[in-house]
Amino acid sequence: MGRDNRGVKKLFIGTLFVTATTLILFILSQNSQPGSSLYSIRRLEEKLVFLTKRDPMEKAEFYSFLLDQRLDELKTIMNGKQEGHLILPSTLRYATTAGEYVNLIKQYGLTAESKNAKMQFASHRKVIVELSKKYKKKSPGDYTGKFIIDDINYLDIYSKELP
Repeated sequence: MGRDNRGVKKLFIGTLFVTATTLILFILSQNSQPGSSLYSIRRLEEKLVFLTKRDPMEKAEFYSFLLDQRLDELKTIMNGKQEGHLILPSTLRYATTAGEYVNLIKQYGLTAESKNAKMQFASHRKVIVELSKKYKKKSPGDYTGKFIIDDINYLDIYSKELP
């Protein structure tokens, strides 16, 4: 019986260690930005949190929160605090999040959230327009600024799609 208890004890300690490590990584990744080694952990946490949402309204509110997060990431990158090569994936993440938000609103007919989304899109659009004005081409063949303009265009399209 002593061997059985030692096995259970080792399993418990191992499980406790993995759980504690995971929690610590989630906490440390909260303010991570694209390019950070902890950013993928933050994205994983976002996906896990989304999976816990059952109510469509809670999911929509979470998408709204994520869209604000994506805008903050764009601002950080565009203000020179991050590498320029992160602009493309960040603009794509922003547009994807906005699109998923709109699809959820349409799928569940969340009229009240539709109004909130339109206001959020209008507010974000102003910020992204200002960011696009700040972008400086690095070379004649640099089309990175186009991706920023794409986000503006997506917001316009998504706003029209909302009920």
